[in-house]
Amino acid sequence: MAFTIITCSGISNTGKLTTQTGSTLLYRCGREIEAYISATHPTQSVEEAIGHAEKILILDGCADCCGRKTVSGRCESVTGAADGSIPVGRT
Repeated sequence: MAFTIITCSGISNTGKLTTQTGSTLLYRCGREIEAYISATHPTQSVEEAIGHAEKILILDGCADCCGRKTVSGRCESVTGAADGSIPVGRT
């Protein structure tokens, strides 16, 4: 099962760490990652990335939760699962 990774904007120090983490996951687990994109990418890019996603892993670096906000407007439900993934429901 492939994951789509959405990272936060990367503005804060912890945000930059989410970007590094996403890159590391892509490098180490490339076959399991369908797409990797920052929440700050244009809306069309984000919609394409999550449009075919089976599971979404959101890496937010601070309480602003920009990655979660980006995805929550495009899916029926955004709730964390035990494995840290997001079940995807289409709107």
